[in-house]
Amino acid sequence: MQKIQTNRTDIEVFVLSAGKYYADAGAAMGVLPYKLWHDKIKYDESHRILLELNCLLLKTPQKNILVDTGIGEYLSEKHTKIYAPTKFQLLYELALVGLDKGDINLIAFTHLHFDHAGGIINSAKELIFENAKYIVQKDEWDTAMNPDTLNKASYSINEHYQILAQSNLVETIEGNHEIADNVLLKKVGGHCVGMQVLSIDDQGEVIYFAGDIFPSRFHLNPSVTSAYDICREKVCKEKIRIKDELIKKGGKLILGHEMQVIDSQEKSISVK
Repeated sequence: MQKIQTNRTDIEVFVLSAGKYYADAGAAMGVLPYKLWHDKIKYDESHRILLELNCLLLKTPQKNILVDTGIGEYLSEKHTKIYAPTKFQLLYELALVGLDKGDINLIAFTHLHFDHAGGIINSAKELIFENAKYIVQKDEWDTAMNPDTLNKASYSINEHYQILAQSNLVETIEGNHEIADNVLLKKVGGHCVGMQVLSIDDQGEVIYFAGDIFPSRFHLNPSVTSAYDICREKVCKEKIRIKDELIKKGGKLILGHEMQVIDSQEKSISVK
């Protein structure tokens, strides 16, 4: 758990870990040549790297908002073997900031890939966050409910989606949407058709949680995209836009799969 320092008094921002999982190193690094990363990151005998499952918590006077939920504790035997996730720890992390699962009022998904949306149900196949409403882009929801050949592997938790659909707690949106005062979900696409990022207006500065648009520090360069991105051009353009805004306004970038916060004054935020 990491608390993000803000200029606002009406909101508290925390990066929570839902655990970790192993991803194929080559797929995660995508177009970045092996020679540029192989000696800078640890990988196992299967060439998998251990990635964080970061979530964002926003505590406001009106509601508690959770962005993404990690892989969760209910995963098929096949996927457990492939990804070897650590113990689901999101509820433990919530307890560190004084909250219980029943205190979450809204869950916003950057997208519905299994490693971002799997933490919504428990091993008893029940919704964990029973008092929350869930918000996602409409075309992302439609893709998850009926994935095509390109997307099938990433949306591999159909039972989760079905349980959520039956709850009637899902709100689908189209385009940008404000979920709290000066807290905006922005639809960007690129990584997947309904990818959205979250931005917080921090009294003139900006805080971004961009999920898989910026999964790690290796992906800060706009041209470095992973093999999981369905449209490299859109991802690249969105990276440039976000980094340019951070340079102009100042602020912070929270990575999706690495427990590190990038300050706008760091050299790595350069748009070059």
